[in-house]
Formats: sequence, C-alpha cells, structure tokens
Amino acid sequence: MTDLVVYEVRVKENLELTQGVIYSSEVKALLAAGGMDPQQAYYLTQELALEAWGEQKNFLDLLLASPEIPESLKQGPLHECFNLEAKLQYVPVIFERFGL
Repeated sequence: MTDLVVYEVRVKENLELTQGVIYSSEVKALLAAGGMDPQQAYYLTQELALEAWGEQKNFLDLLLASPEIPESLKQGPLHECFNLEAKLQYVPVIFERFGL
C-alpha cells in the first residue's frame, strides 16, 4: 500500500454515524457475561440497536435508560464497550508490522 491517505476526522465522523450500534456485539456479550440469559441479551441488544439506528438515537443512551440493563453494568463496564481509544490502541503496532 503506497500513498495511503487516511483522514482521521472523516473516519471518526463515519463511526459516529452508527450512533454506537457498531458496539452491539460487545454489549450483547457483556450482558450475557453479566448474568443475563444469552437469548434475552441478544434480543434486548438487537431491539435497542434497531431503535438507535432507525431513529438516530444514541445507542449508549438507550442502554443506560433501559430498566432491563443491570445497574452494576451501567456504572462502568457498559461505557467501556464504547471506548474507541481502547479498541484502537494497537493500530500503530499493526501498521508498523506492515511497514506503514
């Protein structure tokens, strides 16, 4: 790959267009790991993700407002699912491996 140009601001804008729905699989896994029945975690996550996407609402806000989400997850673990910086922390290492 030569002459690759990445517009970081544009990438972030595109990610934000998803209203946080891109984190839905991580949210589902967190709910299941937190004691929620996996099928219930799937359906709840899907329902709120579809609402966020269809109505342009913030997915995290919908999760935090849901009475079905345990309060213990709302305080910190749920927010970590939406931590983009944590997910990108190894990007420089990956680029370096490819000589970029």
